[in-house]
Amino acid sequence: MLPKFALTSLWLTSALGALVLIARGLWPGAYIEPTSDAIAKAEHGELLVLLGSGMLTAAAAIVVINLRRPLWVGAALMAPVVITGGLMIMTTGTILAIMSIVLTFPMALGGCFAALTEPRRPA
Repeated sequence: MLPKFALTSLWLTSALGALVLIARGLWPGAYIEPTSDAIAKAEHGELLVLLGSGMLTAAAAIVVINLRRPLWVGAALMAPVVITGGLMIMTTGTILAIMSIVLTFPMALGGCFAALTEPRRPA
């Protein structure tokens, strides 16, 4: 079992890294002209979003199960996975997933901050 500080540091690094992957993956989808190069970059970006979504799901599970934070903290961390990732899968080629960052990333960053400051749930 890792010490609490090491587990918290590992969790925070993976959560923020996942948010960076999601943002980096959505950026190529904002192309103006659908050339073959732009579409290929957007498809590569979709893989980055899926990888970041998987990492953020694992980070939400760690924060709720191992760090014993409230469930709303895990729900706030899962907002980009559910909304941004879902829009990216369901509406491929539109700008909706990119626009959803404005809503979901502050929620996830608030979840990261709350996970660091919120007291633990009783066992």
